[in-house]
Amino acid sequence: MLYETAARAAEILALDVEDLDLEHRRAPVRSKGGAIEWVFWDSGTAHLLP
Repeated sequence: MLYETAARAAEILALDVEDLDLEHRRAPVRSKGGAIEWVFWDSGTAHLLP
């Protein structure tokens, strides 16, 4: 997920399973400045999550 989203490790590690939008392959993360941004992943991560 880190590779496919190019997100920081802290942003991904702060996610809970309930935060993941598996249908749209995205999740909201809080950026370094405090804003909420969406990260998107590809089929490699989508294949592993279920």
